[in-house]
Amino acid sequence: MVIQKKAATRRAALSERQVRRWERQQKKILSAAGRLFWKKGYNGTSIDDIAKMADVNKATIYYYFKDKPSLLNTVMVTPMEELLNLAAQIEHSQLTPTERLTSLITLHIKWQVTQTGDAGIGHVERKNLPLKYRRNYINMRDKYEAIYRKTVKDGMKSGEFSFCDAKIASLFTLGLVNSIMQWYKPKDRFSADEIATEVVNYVLGALNVS
Repeated sequence: MVIQKKAATRRAALSERQVRRWERQQKKILSAAGRLFWKKGYNGTSIDDIAKMADVNKATIYYYFKDKPSLLNTVMVTPMEELLNLAAQIEHSQLTPTERLTSLITLHIKWQVTQTGDAGIGHVERKNLPLKYRRNYINMRDKYEAIYRKTVKDGMKSGEFSFCDAKIASLFTLGLVNSIMQWYKPKDRFSADEIATEVVNYVLGALNVS
């Protein structure tokens, strides 16, 4: 969106080879920042820390990002845009509400366990975003939650789900899947697929799906 448009404008002035290098450098910086923000927290991470982990100098970071808040914003918004786009594809599919909700939950869990750090930063570091960035992030988050809410509403209308309120059900579901990042470890005895299956069964059970 805004981040992508600004990046596209800058890339437009570069050759194809330069674009590839530009994207590699930006990705390297974002990856380092995401890992450090997740491990040490935004306030505990300096631009020097990020430069060291990314193996670049501070001037390089400031070439790609205006300041530390804009870097945090990109770290949070980029994966959120990706997740929102993937969820929208499921929303507009021909799947039944039960199948859509199953796909949404599975997508979210498998996506976030492969995006360790980046996927969870938005939940813990949103408070450190400047207001203009925070409003945009919250708007994206609300759009994502609306996809879940509409899916549950559709299921209630079709008789597949039996629950008192679609908003409560969607927030309950997202709270559950988001909490996984607080305890999941890549070397855990449960795979992402196994966790997704159990969460889907739990949520569908709560929605009284037989």
